[in-house]
Amino acid sequence: MAGTKQDAERFVAEWQGRGNEDQDTQLFWIDLMQGPLGLDDALRRLRFEVPTKTDADSDHEGYVDVLIPSAKVLVEQKSLGIDLDKPETRQGRPVTPVQQALGYSRGMRWEDKPRYLITCNFSAFRVYDLNKDPLCQGEPLTLELADLPRNVAALRFLDGGHAAPASLQQAVSEQAGAFMGHIHDLIAAKFKDPDSPGSHHALSVLCTRLMFLMFCEDSGLIDPDTFRDFLQAYNGSQLRQALLALFRWLDTPTEERDLDYAEDVLRPFPYTDGGLFSEAIEIPMLDDTIWNDLITTGCQEYDWSNVDPTVFGSIFEGALSHDARRAGGMHYTSPENIHKVIDPLFLDGLTQELDGILEEPAYNKRMAALERYHDKLGSLTFLDPACGSGNFLTETYVCLRRLENRVLSEERRMQQASDRKVSTGQGEWAFEASVESPVKVKPSHFHGIEINDFACCVARTALWIAEKQADTDTQKVISRVYDEFPLTDYETIVEGNALRMDWDEVVPASECDYVMGNPPFIGYSNLDKGQNEDRASIFGKVKVLDYVACWYKKASDYIHGMHARCAFVSTNSVCQGQQVEPLWRPLFEDGIHIDFAWPTFVWNSEATDEAHVHVVIVGFSREDVMPKRIYAADGVREVEHINAYLAPAGDAFVTRRAEPICRVPEMVAGANLHC
Repeated sequence: MAGTKQDAERFVAEWQGRGNEDQDTQLFWIDLMQGPLGLDDALRRLRFEVPTKTDADSDHEGYVDVLIPSAKVLVEQKSLGIDLDKPETRQGRPVTPVQQALGYSRGMRWEDKPRYLITCNFSAFRVYDLNKDPLCQGEPLTLELADLPRNVAALRFLDGGHAAPASLQQAVSEQAGAFMGHIHDLIAAKFKDPDSPGSHHALSVLCTRLMFLMFCEDSGLIDPDTFRDFLQAYNGSQLRQALLALFRWLDTPTEERDLDYAEDVLRPFPYTDGGLFSEAIEIPMLDDTIWNDLITTGCQEYDWSNVDPTVFGSIFEGALSHDARRAGGMHYTSPENIHKVIDPLFLDGLTQELDGILEEPAYNKRMAALERYHDKLGSLTFLDPACGSGNFLTETYVCLRRLENRVLSEERRMQQASDRKVSTGQGEWAFEASVESPVKVKPSHFHGIEINDFACCVARTALWIAEKQADTDTQKVISRVYDEFPLTDYETIVEGNALRMDWDEVVPASECDYVMGNPPFIGYSNLDKGQNEDRASIFGKVKVLDYVACWYKKASDYIHGMHARCAFVSTNSVCQGQQVEPLWRPLFEDGIHIDFAWPTFVWNSEATDEAHVHVVIVGFSREDVMPKRIYAADGVREVEHINAYLAPAGDAFVTRRAEPICRVPEMVAGANLHC
């Protein structure tokens, strides 16, 4: 049985401010496993003071403080107050705690080697994944003891059931997504016809609204405990009518509200707008189980403000989808893989440009360059024509807001240094005193097309969450947040079939800077009737092209005569074998150039049932961008040309043919030989 938030709070209170490596290590880890993690068999899982060599080729022996073989974990425990970054002398040489743990792992038998190393000093945990960082030189997952009650999910991997998260945000996002899947199932069972399209839609919208309200409560957009207090004012049988009333209230402008007779539990909720609460949806009769889970788990267990909108959007979509994907596990594109697309497409260039500006020594030149750069950031427009839950758009928005915060921070620093402060009686800087927000990177410049209506709703919500989180970060720079509510209905995520739509009606190509995304991975032999018709509308009678090829052709037509650049993830079949010639020869002849590429690699979806699809990333445009780059896990090569096979060579195409290219004996029959 899993532990509760109360178990974690009790654990923190028990161990806050104390801990001796020699006396308390065993008690600490037994208590952690049995309490917050709720593992009844903790004593069977844990091993202490396990003898081992300190390196594979060393005669020195040592003792591993804690081993958890079932989770492939090795723990190097230190006393409270020990600096986990500071080297200590061991066997005559200085080593940090993680280097000490790494030495122990190297001295273990192959079958016993851990995947995870943890260093701990009773006040903080640091988790290193040797599969991803074999030398432990990167940033570990770090969890402070005091933050454990809101982040128990980050240590759930100690039960051995799944992989450790890369960050606290990912851990919270995965756990929250699973919780919403649980709520989804409970509510779905209450519909009279749960399998009807109408019920699917109503259920999806309802879950999105509940999640957004919990986010607002934890992120400070509404007062703390506002939504929890609202839920506690009713019981399970009253919850349906209460939510219907709340949604109407949230969609009613302040000046139109009946404030004289409104219930007290409604008054703290601001007018939300943005379209999220505008639709009248079916809500079935709910019960005490749903009501209690929303209060005790949804409102009390999770810190929704720490949800990563890029990760959560896709998890949420997967958890609440109604197809076979749900049965297999949670699906989302990792931020790491998103960056393999957006970094070479635009983010590396923007980051390097800002770094160069900040190195300019002359005040006036640097300030002018910052203003031009800021205007540029605010003008960039993006399109994902297969956006799903919006993770590419959301991650791009988050990254551009971070760049913008660097600009605002430097502008403020320069104003302070030059004594250009504009006094308002509150010590605000000029752009803080302005009526208008200094934020120029707007969600209205992030456009998407998605065929699934619920995915559209999730994408819009993920962008809203990203915007509010970014506003919080910006507030640390300029001490002011603008327009928290009502939400703005940007109407940039459009529902529809991208292969049958005119993308110019979503965003004119003349206004679009970048097209990107991860179109569907469906092989040409697995297309259904409608998908075959989609492909035929673009390629005519060509039948050997995978579905994703359609997005390459649509994008190339869309940017004809424009400066926009594109990048798509696709199965590697479009850059090898018989699909290359019918796809790429016409595109090259029409003026398309491949600007950068990631040749074949495994597309890790971070799902519990990872499909390990082999993919490529192809960046292309009509401008013959130089230098061209070919990326790989071990680095990047600059080349003069990239051909359709993603090789640094001239253009050549291998085509199907029925005749041999030279005189050879004719083959008249074949056979399958089995040895």
